[in-house]
Order: sequence, then structure tokens, then C-alpha cells
Amino acid sequence: MHERKPACRVILSLGLGLAFAGCETLSEGTTQGDTPTRSPELQALNHFVGTWDMKVTVTPATGEATTSDTLTIRRWSHDGQYLVMEDLPGEGMLLPLTYDPASGTYPGVMMLGPSRILVTGSWNEETKTMHWSMKNVDQKTTFMGSHRFVRDDYAEASGTVTNADGQVVVKLSWKQTRRGGTTEQGGPP
Repeated sequence: MHERKPACRVILSLGLGLAFAGCETLSEGTTQGDTPTRSPELQALNHFVGTWDMKVTVTPATGEATTSDTLTIRRWSHDGQYLVMEDLPGEGMLLPLTYDPASGTYPGVMMLGPSRILVTGSWNEETKTMHWSMKNVDQKTTFMGSHRFVRDDYAEASGTVTNADGQVVVKLSWKQTRRGGTTEQGGPP
């Protein structure tokens, strides 16, 4: 009987520790109804949430511009700490994005097929603009650009991709309209 007491204390201690850890996690990230509580910085990513129709223009350094239509879905992860961006159809782009209070930036890793692109964003609340810096670790290319929300249901973005030597490889721009808006709200200004 005396041998069980130390084991029971260990189990009880572990159980209490887990319970307290669970309460701490619950108070920081979610409420009892499992609804995420987000910092004001994470709430800035709400601008991106929704199903968007995009018109993307790609202009290679040597060649003519081409424009195509795509669909992108942007939603919160189950725990509410990551904005998950996914383009359909296409190369299978997936990008989880969050806020890092230590650096004051929005880090993420974009997957384009097997390619990994390190993403860093900085948000300007006054202009409703996310400034992007992205580095493709496989191809040694860099994207620098911005994404501005003109209205809640309409955004415009642009940027350039440069190679390791700093030469522009391609210019990108896109306009996106959130589905569900009225005709008056849904089009460009």
C-alpha cells in the first residue's frame, strides 16, 4: 500500500500539471466554447479571410504579359492561430500565416508543390496594406511586394521576383474580389 502512494502522487501531480497547463492554454488561445481569442495583430489577418476570385497578371522579364483567373480560399485554422491560404486549381499553393510578437511580423511557409518559400509580412493598419518579403529556398529567388485592401471585398497586389543576382525575373500583379459581395461592392473601384 505504501508503494502506491508515491505513484499516486506522481500521477496526481502530472494530472494537476496538465490541468493547469490546459487552463493556461485555454485562457491564452480560446474560450470554453472553443472560439479563438486573437490578438489585435492576428485580427488584422481577418482582411484576408474568404473565398476570392483573382485575376493574376504575370509579366516575365523577357516576354509578354499573360493574365489568368484563379480562385483562392483563405480561412482560419482549427485553433485560430493561423490564417491558411490555398489557391485552387493550380500548383497546389498552401500558406499558413501567423503573427510573431517577438519580431512584430507575420511569418509563414508557402508550399508550391515541393518548393518551400519563407514568407514574412508586415501590416500597415492605416493603409490596410501587407508588405511581403518571400524567399524561395530551392531556387534562390526573392519576391518583394504589397497587398492592399481597397475595400473589405476588394484588394490589389503587386510585386517582383528577383534572382540571386538581383535581376528581375518576373513582375506579378493581381486583383481580387471576395465572393458574396454585391455587384456594386464586388468590382474594382
